[in-house]
Amino acid sequence: MTRLAPSPPQTLTVAGQRGRVQLVRLLSLWRHRYSSRRKLARLDPALLKDIGLTDDAARTESEIPFWRP
Repeated sequence: MTRLAPSPPQTLTVAGQRGRVQLVRLLSLWRHRYSSRRKLARLDPALLKDIGLTDDAARTESEIPFWRP
Protein backbone atom coordinates (compact mmCIF):
# COMPACT_ATOMS: atom_id res chain seq x y z
CA MET A 1 0.00 0.00 0.00
CA THR A 2 1.30 3.44 -0.91
CA ARG A 3 0.94 6.43 1.37
CA LEU A 4 0.87 10.01 0.19
CA ALA A 5 2.93 12.44 2.17
CA PRO A 6 1.27 15.77 2.92
CA SER A 7 2.58 18.48 0.67
CA PRO A 8 3.95 21.69 2.14
CA PRO A 9 1.71 24.74 1.87
CA GLN A 10 2.04 26.62 -1.39
CA THR A 11 3.47 30.12 -1.19
CA LEU A 12 2.81 32.85 -3.69
CA THR A 13 5.52 33.34 -6.23
CA VAL A 14 6.81 36.83 -6.88
CA ALA A 15 4.74 36.95 -10.07
CA GLY A 16 1.66 35.82 -8.14
CA GLN A 17 2.21 38.50 -5.52
CA ARG A 18 2.58 41.13 -8.22
CA GLY A 19 -0.63 39.94 -9.82
CA ARG A 20 -2.46 40.19 -6.50
CA VAL A 21 -1.18 43.74 -5.93
CA GLN A 22 -2.26 44.74 -9.44
CA LEU A 23 -5.71 43.27 -8.84
CA VAL A 24 -6.12 45.20 -5.59
CA ARG A 25 -5.06 48.41 -7.34
CA LEU A 26 -7.51 47.79 -10.18
CA LEU A 27 -10.37 47.14 -7.77
CA SER A 28 -9.48 50.30 -5.86
CA LEU A 29 -9.48 52.32 -9.09
CA TRP A 30 -12.84 50.89 -10.12
CA ARG A 31 -14.33 51.73 -6.71
CA HIS A 32 -13.03 55.30 -6.98
CA ARG A 33 -14.52 55.73 -10.46
CA TYR A 34 -17.85 54.29 -9.35
CA SER A 35 -18.00 56.56 -6.31
CA SER A 36 -16.89 59.68 -8.21
CA ARG A 37 -19.41 59.16 -10.99
CA ARG A 38 -22.26 58.57 -8.54
CA LYS A 39 -21.35 61.78 -6.69
CA LEU A 40 -21.17 63.68 -9.97
CA ALA A 41 -24.64 62.44 -10.90
CA ARG A 42 -26.03 63.91 -7.66
CA LEU A 43 -24.56 67.42 -8.02
CA ASP A 44 -27.06 70.19 -8.61
CA PRO A 45 -26.79 72.46 -11.69
CA ALA A 46 -25.32 75.38 -9.71
CA LEU A 47 -22.43 73.25 -8.44
CA LEU A 48 -21.86 71.80 -11.91
CA LYS A 49 -21.66 75.32 -13.29
CA ASP A 50 -19.11 76.23 -10.60
CA ILE A 51 -16.82 73.43 -11.76
CA GLY A 52 -17.38 74.22 -15.43
CA LEU A 53 -19.62 71.30 -16.42
CA THR A 54 -22.98 71.27 -18.11
CA ASP A 55 -25.80 68.99 -17.02
CA ASP A 56 -25.33 66.97 -20.21
CA ALA A 57 -21.58 66.55 -19.69
CA ALA A 58 -22.09 65.44 -16.09
CA ARG A 59 -24.82 62.99 -17.08
CA THR A 60 -22.68 61.57 -19.89
CA GLU A 61 -19.72 61.07 -17.55
CA SER A 62 -21.83 59.58 -14.76
CA GLU A 63 -23.32 57.00 -17.15
CA ILE A 64 -19.92 55.56 -18.11
CA PRO A 65 -19.42 52.13 -16.50
CA PHE A 66 -16.77 52.08 -13.75
CA TRP A 67 -14.51 49.74 -15.72
CA ARG A 68 -14.14 52.27 -18.54
CA PRO A 69 -11.75 55.21 -18.12
